[in-house]
Amino acid sequence: MKRIISVVSFFFLLQLFFTIPAVLLSSFGNVMKGMTGRPNVPSTDIDPTIYACALIAFNICMIGILMKTRWVNSTIHTWKEIEAKHLLACIPAVLFGIFVVNGISELAELQDNNMELYKSMATSIPGIITIVILAPICEELTFRDAIQGYLHRNGYKAWHCIIASAMLFGIIHLNPAQIPFAFAMGLFLGWLYYRTGSVMPGIVCHILNNGIAIVSIATSDSDETLIETLGTTNFVIAMIVSTVAFAVLTFWLNRHFDNHPEITIEENIVPNEE
Repeated sequence: MKRIISVVSFFFLLQLFFTIPAVLLSSFGNVMKGMTGRPNVPSTDIDPTIYACALIAFNICMIGILMKTRWVNSTIHTWKEIEAKHLLACIPAVLFGIFVVNGISELAELQDNNMELYKSMATSIPGIITIVILAPICEELTFRDAIQGYLHRNGYKAWHCIIASAMLFGIIHLNPAQIPFAFAMGLFLGWLYYRTGSVMPGIVCHILNNGIAIVSIATSDSDETLIETLGTTNFVIAMIVSTVAFAVLTFWLNRHFDNHPEITIEENIVPNEE
């Protein structure tokens, strides 16, 4: 398990290494603005462009570490081996799944500590690049390949690996509103990785999820929830239809996917406690 601890530690500490200076630099910049005639700028506001650039640097650096240390097992070959029809079928499945989990999250009324920062980042090019492109690639390589794949290849049961990586994926977000959503999404993305042996379906679905979130945040002028927008009856109907559609598509995908030989769990493999 030393490998898992190392990967998670590097992910968390490296993110702090890049983001803490960005926060301090933002605070310093706001103080300077206040001293030059803009006293209404709060000193605690984070500059979205500076923060986004810090996240870009973090994601690129983390991907480089994953490749350099060979913590990831993905190659161009494993990225390409999934058939296009199966990859495309993942898209409507994840769309229905996103709607269901979002609906449940709204009902739970969890506090979102990062909403204002995401709103600011959603309107900047660096913010869009890191949230929609780099973060999905980095997080899928980290949590699905370097963590879940490592556990698979060392003989742990499939669902134990999927749940473990999903839990870490949820916890690392450190935001009450994101943790349950990230955990649920992590279960689906982990299942896709297990059934295909490729991080590509997870990356595509992750990009789609983050892209939808960015568009929704950037274009929404109100704080209306899905229930308020659709009405209670329509919301319930939409939740039922989406749940059924997600289940049907997942069942179809499960019937047509083949386990990748490198991560198929063999009964005679003894778990490696490294």
